[in-house]
Amino acid sequence: MEFTSQKQVILRRMDDSAVSVPEAVKQLNRTRGVAILDQQPSNLLVEGESTAIDRVTQNLQGWTAFPRKKLPIPTTRPRVLNPPSDE
Repeated sequence: MEFTSQKQVILRRMDDSAVSVPEAVKQLNRTRGVAILDQQPSNLLVEGESTAIDRVTQNLQGWTAFPRKKLPIPTTRPRVLNPPSDE
């Protein structure tokens, strides 16, 4: 059994002369091991095997890949800034 790493990447269309979004979607759908999770007018959220994503990204002229960063949700619990001293 072979382990392949999955990653999520945001693909962003960087200029108007770049490959169109529908064409990029076609290329990604033809690539084995890659799934489109979300589609926006100039961004695609893609998940899949690292090698497959890297390979298809090189073929998308004018598109740039950014790793998806997951940030922790900040706590909204109130905190005491200056606790009373034990004197």
